[in-house]
Amino acid sequence: MRTTVPLLPNRSETLAKAPSPGRGVIALMRRLWRWNDRHRQRLDLAELEDRMLDDIGITRGMAEHECRKPPWR
Repeated sequence: MRTTVPLLPNRSETLAKAPSPGRGVIALMRRLWRWNDRHRQRLDLAELEDRMLDDIGITRGMAEHECRKPPWR
């Protein structure tokens, strides 16, 4: 009976499957950018007059509720 020994994976294959540290940094930057964008939009929403809010179909209470949310929500 002959036994076989599994070969170790090629180093280049192992490195190709490893997550790139740059990808995590890029994902973090995108998330921070999204949070900053939400924050700025909510600041703009807070400054709208009641007639402008009425034009877009939301009440002052709805706008205030949205503006109180943290950027990650």
